[in-house]
Amino acid sequence: MASSTDLKKVPSTSPSANLKKVPSANVDLKKVPSAAPSAKSAKSVKSAKSAASNVSGVSPSPSKTVLPVPSGTPVAAVSSGTVAVKMPAAPVPSNPGLITDESVKKKALTLDAISKLSATLPADKRTHLAATGKQLLNAWRNNKFCDVVIKAEHSLFYAHLEVFVAFTDYFEDVPAQRKVQQINLGLDVKPDDCAAVLKYLYFGELQASAENVYGIWTISKALHIHDIDVACATFIERLLTPPNLVYVLEYCEQKKVQDLHAAAYDRFMVTFYEQTENSLFLEWDVDKVIRLLGCDDLKVKTELDVYVAMKRWIDHKRPERIAYLEVLIELVRFAHMTRDELVQCTLLDPSYLEVLKVKELLATANWYITMQQSGRHWSEFQLPKPRHPPRKD
Repeated sequence: MASSTDLKKVPSTSPSANLKKVPSANVDLKKVPSAAPSAKSAKSVKSAKSAASNVSGVSPSPSKTVLPVPSGTPVAAVSSGTVAVKMPAAPVPSNPGLITDESVKKKALTLDAISKLSATLPADKRTHLAATGKQLLNAWRNNKFCDVVIKAEHSLFYAHLEVFVAFTDYFEDVPAQRKVQQINLGLDVKPDDCAAVLKYLYFGELQASAENVYGIWTISKALHIHDIDVACATFIERLLTPPNLVYVLEYCEQKKVQDLHAAAYDRFMVTFYEQTENSLFLEWDVDKVIRLLGCDDLKVKTELDVYVAMKRWIDHKRPERIAYLEVLIELVRFAHMTRDELVQCTLLDPSYLEVLKVKELLATANWYITMQQSGRHWSEFQLPKPRHPPRKD
């Protein structure tokens, strides 16, 4: 009798009544709890085989082994002489928001529990928003999906409407139809300043210096970018404080910064007294003094104050500056003084009267005032423009 015969192929040699009393020697694949049978399970199988052998007269096969096979493998595919054991399915990786606990899945839910049940996806909002911004930034770098075109001087810049809606008030109402929006900043706007503003909108970074702050400020006001507007206005105000004006004017002249220079010069006119009493004014070269005293926008109470400022500058280095007296004295508008103020001019430094030009200008102004008081009109005299605002007699 062959010792390696499969239990399923052994013909029955005993009455069927006896077989009913013998435990089945076949292994139920569905009931094997694990890939490797325990010692107790193996012993039970061995006992069953021994009992079957005693009944049928077949000796148990010593070469019979039990090998685990992957789940889903057909039993027929296993070589003869083995018993296939079905492996348990691999565990499903846990996912946020997914229920993997079998006991929870099989548990019946009440109506109240169903109403409270939810599937959530926990995420860091800052990380999520950063990812959104990163994608938008990549689109901007590659000039994709841009629907805003900004023209500065002769250059064109492209941006996204979403960025303008998020960081500016330029579009009060979001356009109903997505079409390209044109923004013309004019020919006076520098392209570099426009690029700096767009960098802030996409990167949140802005570096403004005295050289470009006025241009960036102008753009921020045009595009209604309040953060830049406030920051630049604060910076400009700091630059234009009275003690800094002389330095700012000098810096702007060296760097050829026209917009900030104009603002500084206007502020200088307003603070004429404070500036001309500053020791820095005394170190100016003659060209700056000529431009200052010849300005129509000097905020002065009387022309006598202009004369006094001129005299202070000359007297600071009189030997080398007295030669400029004839040029500077013509910038003083004596005809807008009173007769008493003309007398004060002669008394402040009588030596000035030795210069013919000074004497002529004082005499002419005195004669004009006399004619005015007597109700006469001097048609040959050309009255110089008054300063702004005009002095009220």
